[in-house]
Amino acid sequence: MKSPRWSVLSCILLLIGISVTVTNPLDSVFAQTKDTAPDITGTWSGTWGAYSPSQGTTPPKSICKDLTAKVERKDSVWEAVFEGDCGRPYKYTIKMEGRQVGKVVMFKGTTDLGAKDGGVFDWIGKANEKEFVGFFTSAYYTGTFNLARKNLTTNELEKLQGNWNFASLEVEGSKFPEAAFKGSHIVIKGDSFMSVAGETTYSGVVIVDATKNPQTIDMVFTDGPEKGKTSFGIYELNGDKLKICLGLAGKERPKEFLTKPGSGHALETLEREKP
Repeated sequence: MKSPRWSVLSCILLLIGISVTVTNPLDSVFAQTKDTAPDITGTWSGTWGAYSPSQGTTPPKSICKDLTAKVERKDSVWEAVFEGDCGRPYKYTIKMEGRQVGKVVMFKGTTDLGAKDGGVFDWIGKANEKEFVGFFTSAYYTGTFNLARKNLTTNELEKLQGNWNFASLEVEGSKFPEAAFKGSHIVIKGDSFMSVAGETTYSGVVIVDATKNPQTIDMVFTDGPEKGKTSFGIYELNGDKLKICLGLAGKERPKEFLTKPGSGHALETLEREKP
């Protein structure tokens, strides 16, 4: 006859065995989303205002209507910088740090606006590719914010901002040696561009359409040798690397990222200059 002590020990061992072999169902969820980061970088805009939980579903009173946030990703961490106009000449600036949880990015941050403007505030929010929502609280105020992405094309243009140096150049099927384009670069600021090639400078307006596949880019020249003309192209952005296949002025827009003899197309590979 088995001792009761051995029976208890056998049950404990059995339970240990079960706990080792049973897989946590959350593991598979995190495994599926571990490498899929939502695209939330760029500029968001919306409203914020005071809110009392006792009001239930009553909309918050918008004491600070305008709120914008710029989100950047640094490795596995996101940073959101908020600016909110609260009816005064200055703006509040709040920074929040975010990390991916499943298919969203969770943000949190603390800022001290000074005794005159409510003191220390804690901000908490979450963002996916369509909305950025959350709340803030202090010793005196509680409120919510609700943001949406800006126009897709506007957001895409913001990603192209900076000084772009030529890394390679191919025109009508012929690859140029590095010495031929050394020092050449394009500067994009807002919706304007300036291109420098040797001693020649071109400038104008850049128009992008992120809804097309491939995405399109138009260079409207307003100054320089090509003034009054427009070059139509396609582009592909990958972080700090930009590939543009551009039709020379007067030529049709390329349909793919390659050039052929007589095509009138140029393929440019550029790298963004580090600040």
